[in-house]
Amino acid sequence: MKNLVLIQISGILAGRMWMPADYAWKEFNVKFVPGGHHFAREWHGMRDALDDITNDGDFSSVGIVEAMIKVSWRSDRNTTITRAQGLNLGAKALRDFKADPKAVEAYFFGGLEE
Repeated sequence: MKNLVLIQISGILAGRMWMPADYAWKEFNVKFVPGGHHFAREWHGMRDALDDITNDGDFSSVGIVEAMIKVSWRSDRNTTITRAQGLNLGAKALRDFKADPKAVEAYFFGGLEE
């Protein structure tokens, strides 16, 4: 039996900010744990997690340029196992959270404020 220990999503948000109305980017790193915990949110699924990440104050109208998800669980032998992989932002379920092409291009080729 596997017991979830931690889900961590990290990456880059980029796009047109609310104020000042200009293109910008920032890194994010969010941790989710079962039952909630100090400095971490309770996991309610991928869509809820990405919604929380992309609804961030002045950055609420931006999207995700790239992201990595890391999942850790404890096995029956009480060892912690961790797997990490990049998120496929082209997947149908995640398209709503992908940064617009102009923001992605500006992030990778310059032109965005940090």
